[in-house]
Amino acid sequence: MSRSHEPETGAKGRVSRRKMLMAGGGVAIASTLVTNLMGRSVAHAQAQTSGKPLLDEILDRKELRVGTFLQYPPIMFKDKNGEPQGFEVDMARDMGQALGVKVAFVDSAWEGLLPGIQAGKFDVIIAQMAITAERAKVIHFCKPFEATGLVVVVSPKAPLTDASDVKAVAAHLNKPDKKVVVQLGSVNEKGKKIFFPSAQTITIQNLLDGYLQVSTGRADAYITDDVSALSYLKEHPGSAKVTLTGRKQPYLINFPAGGGVPRGQVEFAHWVDIFVQNWIDSGDYRRTYVKDIGWEPPLEQLQLLRGGF
Repeated sequence: MSRSHEPETGAKGRVSRRKMLMAGGGVAIASTLVTNLMGRSVAHAQAQTSGKPLLDEILDRKELRVGTFLQYPPIMFKDKNGEPQGFEVDMARDMGQALGVKVAFVDSAWEGLLPGIQAGKFDVIIAQMAITAERAKVIHFCKPFEATGLVVVVSPKAPLTDASDVKAVAAHLNKPDKKVVVQLGSVNEKGKKIFFPSAQTITIQNLLDGYLQVSTGRADAYITDDVSALSYLKEHPGSAKVTLTGRKQPYLINFPAGGGVPRGQVEFAHWVDIFVQNWIDSGDYRRTYVKDIGWEPPLEQLQLLRGGF
């Protein structure tokens, strides 16, 4: 190596290297600061789009915007006049009354609920949404307000009854020639993958399509929640059978359902928790459930899921 290519070792060289190190460190620090600030800005934007807590924003605007999925009778649906009805709709209305504000229902496709609350289209999701770790990455779940589970709806000709256990149901359905209906983007898909992986999958968006698929013989089973399935069977006797109802046999999957608010809005989530508990304690939960659903709610199980509050 010629001397012209040797590194400098004098004072000039030391200053040069010091400047380089300082410059490099400055870039690293600046980069870290920018990254941290961007992260904080995103988090802040998600939590407080208006610069104030969501609860205060709702009270100031005098309106509670509820993201829902009005295709799920008797939990949430539109009546013949197009008006929202159902158990969770009534709960949301009572929530608005407790806040002293009007309630605006924002009907959404199921797969649009999480993006909708992230985009600020509504303040809370009330749509019998299963509380899962994956969903909790993008929203803040309140405590459960429903104790429910997945059931399996089958043809009335299927060799199964409400007393059939999960092994019998799986033996009948977990075959390549069987077709199982699930709702797109729901916990029902998880149940199908776990218990009936060999069966074909049919995905739907309108929940009533699942019952039609089974009753017309286009599908062998439909995975849905117990409330909607048992209510449908009550209105359409003989059209299907419901197995793993959580009564004579455990649910296919037992899951808590609750409301979700934007991430970071802990204060509003806490208010929702207190409201629901007051609703339970006053007897309004039971009265509304019996009126809208038609049978007694599993309040003991719900209280266990809520941790007694």
